[in-house]
Amino acid sequence: MDALTKIKQVKKENLRQFLRKVRRVFKPQHWKWAVIAELQKNGHWHKT
Repeated sequence: MDALTKIKQVKKENLRQFLRKVRRVFKPQHWKWAVIAELQKNGHWHKT
């Protein structure tokens, strides 16, 4: 496994943990918006 693949895997795992944390903290109708805001802040979210 090359380094880039490993980084992507780590990021994906971190995101999964983050989503789990968000679901616990926010009410169901709010967590989606919190995730979108967090992704935008981190520069992962790209509007189409």
